[in-house]
Amino acid sequence: MESISVVIPIYRDDAELAGLLRALDDLPITEIIVVDGEDRPTHPLFDLNPTQNIIWQTSKRGRGTQIAAGIAVATSANVWVLHADCRPVPGSHLEIDRLLADPKTSMACFPLAFRTGGLSLSLFALLSRLDSTVTTFGDQGFAFRKPDFNRLDMDLSKYPLLEDVALRAAFRERGCIRKARLTLPTSARRFERLGIWRTQFRNISILLKYWRGTSPKTLHAEYYQITRQTAPMSQLS
Repeated sequence: MESISVVIPIYRDDAELAGLLRALDDLPITEIIVVDGEDRPTHPLFDLNPTQNIIWQTSKRGRGTQIAAGIAVATSANVWVLHADCRPVPGSHLEIDRLLADPKTSMACFPLAFRTGGLSLSLFALLSRLDSTVTTFGDQGFAFRKPDFNRLDMDLSKYPLLEDVALRAAFRERGCIRKARLTLPTSARRFERLGIWRTQFRNISILLKYWRGTSPKTLHAEYYQITRQTAPMSQLS
C-alpha cells in the first residue's frame, strides 16, 4: 500500500477538526498536515492524539493557498485533502490505494453521505456518485499522487474559493476521476445555514459566474458575505 499524507485546511473550526482527527485514528495514515488560516503556533487538540504524526502549519487564509501549503510539505506518494467536517470510514485508505494503482486514474474521491438530513440531501448524496463539474467537489475528499499534482503546475493561491473545481478540471484533463465504493460522511451544516435549495441556488449561481469569467477572489467575497449573514464566525471555514 502506498503511503498517504492527509492535508486539512481549517479556519476557526476546532470542534469539527477534533472529530476528524478521531476518525483518522482508525486509518494507517503516514502524516496529517493541518494548515490553519489563523496565525496560531500550535493546537491543544494535538495533545489528545499522541499516536498521530500531526504537522501543524499556518498559512495565509484561503482554501487554495492552505491546500498548496500542505501539499508542499507532504512526504507521501499520495495526498488526500479532507475538509474538517468529513469523517472517513475504515477502509477508506484501501480504496484510495486501489483507485490510484490504476495509471489511468488521475484523481480519486468519495461519494457523499450526509450525517444528518432528509430526502433532498439523500438525492444530492446519490448524485455525488457521478463525476461531473456539478457533482464532484472538495468535500468528497480529493486524493491524488503528489508527483501528478506537481506536474499540473497550478497556482492554487489564485483560488480562495473554487479550488476544488479548478483541481477537478485539471486532473480530468490528465486522466479519469474515479469514485470510491465507500462513502465519505460529512456535515450538512452548509445546507442548514441557508436552507437546502437556497444553498444549491447560491452554489449554482457562483459556478455560473466563475464559468463566465468572474475571478475566484470576487466570488469568495460574495460567498462569505452571504454566509456571515447566516452563521456565527465559529462555523466559517
